[in-house]
Amino acid sequence: MLHNDRAAAHHELHARPFPSMKFDAHLLQLCVKASAMSIEDVWRWLSDQISGLPATPCAWQSDNDYWVKVEPHTEFISILWLSAQPVQLPAHWLDVAPTPIFVLSAFDPAPEDVVETRPVLSQMFEGKLTAGTDFLMGPDGVTRWSYAFSVAPEPENRGRALQMLVEVETYRILAMLRMDQIRAVHPKLQSISVTAASIQLSGVASHQTLEQLEQCESQLDEVWQQINWRIGACRAYYDLVFQRLEDLTEQTTAGHTSIKRFLGRRMTPAVRTAETVLKRQQELADQVSHKANLLRTRMQLDLHEHHVKQVARQTRLQATVEGLSVVAISYYAYGLLSKFLAPMIPAAATKQLDIALVPAVVMLVWLALKRIKRHL
Repeated sequence: MLHNDRAAAHHELHARPFPSMKFDAHLLQLCVKASAMSIEDVWRWLSDQISGLPATPCAWQSDNDYWVKVEPHTEFISILWLSAQPVQLPAHWLDVAPTPIFVLSAFDPAPEDVVETRPVLSQMFEGKLTAGTDFLMGPDGVTRWSYAFSVAPEPENRGRALQMLVEVETYRILAMLRMDQIRAVHPKLQSISVTAASIQLSGVASHQTLEQLEQCESQLDEVWQQINWRIGACRAYYDLVFQRLEDLTEQTTAGHTSIKRFLGRRMTPAVRTAETVLKRQQELADQVSHKANLLRTRMQLDLHEHHVKQVARQTRLQATVEGLSVVAISYYAYGLLSKFLAPMIPAAATKQLDIALVPAVVMLVWLALKRIKRHL
């Protein structure tokens, strides 16, 4: 029997094969946000434009030379159209997308001299592919690339090269998502840092000080939940961009800014800033946690010391009560015994009886109480 996990591991290796492209086609890549809660709505929206789409979300590709390929990913669904003519999507359909559209980019074949007019240009695929763009959105919201093969490649090689080029464009956008939110966290971290630094532990430990530190810990945990996953995803997409350029064997073209150089100069500072923000959050969390733990330890020691003093006070009070109890019980016992023995003792010996009876009664009462206490 084939284990489900084993089957899934094997299928994952073949989940996204490179397409085979028989000719230099017009490509259009669209990526729309999709989560577990929204994927059904996104899939219904896609079904309005893509005929033959399965009823349930899954990886799918149409069966003809001009095809559409749909691939669900962790946080988005990608749709790639391949056509002999530029693909035009209805504006009214894009306007009613149930979730944000992350990527909308076109890749059009053009003569090599036209491609070379692009401001950002590179040769790839061992010099057989020239690709260029300006990394700007047009009035229709589409980022446009131009490409040209100097030598017609095999369909599999053409599909592999253009697929990786599409991934460069897709991942460079995903790597920069929500950078404004990540930068917005920095002032909040500065405020928490000032608050934490103002909390001194040199005075008497108090619950109010501990509440301030716990509030800082709560705020830092909120920041961590807000940015940790996003920064990790940004870094992963950033690495994928340059890995794809490496796989494409990108080369600089004289007189042009290369794609790798352009993206490196603009993406690297943003990713480094995001990583610095996350590192700062972790450092502050460690500092605040350390202060809070020290304060909790001091409060526990203070509580233990107070408890020891209370025990000592109770012990002294108990000893006092026991002493008073001995006196009181001895007084009543002496009174009873003296009245009981009075008829049997001559009047002249009464004083001697008192002198002998008092120490004996006190000693007997003290021994009795001590014996009772030992057996409790």
